[in-house]
Amino acid sequence: MAIRRFAAVTILGALLGCQAILGIEEGKPRPEGQGGASASSSSAGMGHSSSGGGGGPALCMLDTDCMDTAADCRAPKCIMGVCGSTNDPLGTPCAVNGGTLCAANGMCVPASCMDGNLDGAETDKDCGGPQCSPCADGLQCKMGSDCEDKVCMGMVCQAPTCSDGVENGQESDVDCGAVCPTKCAVSEGCKANADCATNRCVGTICALQPTVLLLAGGATSTVAGTLHPPSAWSSSTFALPTASGFGLTILSTGEGIGLMRFTKVGDPQDNALMFTTWTNNVFAPFAAVGPAVTTKADPSLASATARAQATYLGTDGKHYYAAFTSPAWSPTADPVGGVAMQSAGNTPSSIAALGDDAEVAFAGSDTNLYVQAHTGGMWQPSFSLGGVVNLPPAIIKLTGSPDFLVAFIQSGSGQVVYSTGSGTTWAPSAPIAGALTGDPVSLAALPGGGAVIAYRGVNSQIYTSMYMPGQLPPWSVPAAVGATSSAPPAVAAGVAGATVELAYVGTNKVLHTRYVNNAWTNAAAVANGTFTHVTITVAP
Repeated sequence: MAIRRFAAVTILGALLGCQAILGIEEGKPRPEGQGGASASSSSAGMGHSSSGGGGGPALCMLDTDCMDTAADCRAPKCIMGVCGSTNDPLGTPCAVNGGTLCAANGMCVPASCMDGNLDGAETDKDCGGPQCSPCADGLQCKMGSDCEDKVCMGMVCQAPTCSDGVENGQESDVDCGAVCPTKCAVSEGCKANADCATNRCVGTICALQPTVLLLAGGATSTVAGTLHPPSAWSSSTFALPTASGFGLTILSTGEGIGLMRFTKVGDPQDNALMFTTWTNNVFAPFAAVGPAVTTKADPSLASATARAQATYLGTDGKHYYAAFTSPAWSPTADPVGGVAMQSAGNTPSSIAALGDDAEVAFAGSDTNLYVQAHTGGMWQPSFSLGGVVNLPPAIIKLTGSPDFLVAFIQSGSGQVVYSTGSGTTWAPSAPIAGALTGDPVSLAALPGGGAVIAYRGVNSQIYTSMYMPGQLPPWSVPAAVGATSSAPPAVAAGVAGATVELAYVGTNKVLHTRYVNNAWTNAAAVANGTFTHVTITVAP
């Protein structure tokens, strides 16, 4: 049976050098250069099934390292360091699924399935029906399950083709793989890189090549960028001005989704909430999320499945929720908190995804910081974390944990404060020592339950700090990246050997740098122009 799920690669060593992250020596800024400079526009699996902790294949050195199920017609086998199995010899006694003898294909079947007669519920001699092994091509059948290749036409089992609607033959998923004209898409099954349209098989699932996506904009246009390290950036420009930031995410299917607020006084679409999709390394033209769907500030976007979830501040000062499952948005304007108790505020909200559920953070009209869960399609009561907040918060889902992490700025002092939790259970808010800013911050989750925060200091320098759960203090001392920015930076988990990806606005350009081997790479210009906002996201 075909498996549809997203595979991600664990970034080894992502938490190495945490205390030193994410700064370089004072007085030594990284220059703009060619390290990933802009340009104009493997592993083989062993099938879908796996065993062992965390859903991955069990590792081994000897056959005896692999789990064995007694009398099931399959013998454990260590194959290239991964546990697999081989079929027991034909006729071996067995005792599973009501059978007594092992068939050639490793099924435990009744003795009547090996007596040389067409009897019982068999559709051909010793094959087919609910108890015997499936029949070979050309033998009689009643339904697809009677056949080895799962296709029964005209009461005869058919040879596999790449257009029969089932996974069979040498296909790695339904009608796709190296043997077919169509290669398998992201999240479809694979056995080797050649099975995948992306030429990347991770475990047994086709995955994107390591990808960094970026959106940046300002008063005249919006730029969309794509990077597959170590290749150079490619970018495209849309004649869409904005006065606000962006939302950006990559779905488990490998499709990218971006959100923006179109701003052009006098234009009929002024303040329209617009979106783009990214597939096959191309950003589609932006389109309206829905009729009369408008916003007055930055939208927020997150995903953990094939469903993107968004929040935005309506022009009426109330928070709304929208969701995208390709190819459409539904809902487009669900009141956060419900119609009767809709949440409101003066600044935009932030959203993080947990499966198809979500947690939303926002500064209320009373300037308290609130979090609110969207679970099973229903809004839960909001929960106050206190504080005096006049800037948008940031929230992320921590990896390997049920908890979220929210960061916000105390009004007046500029102190960055954080809390972890979910629903109505949150730790007391605490400051990140030494982190001061007058702008919204950017957060990204890292492997092992860690996180990284990036912000623009009061001196316009970019700073980062690493969150390390279980350590005291949990946040590293904020370190200067060695670059200044005219707008808040954006941060994401690193891909292709990097720990962190960072985008920021430089002088008449938007720039990107990577934290690799405890040092920042030379900044690469993604696009030239006048920008006021930037965001970034990744697929590992």
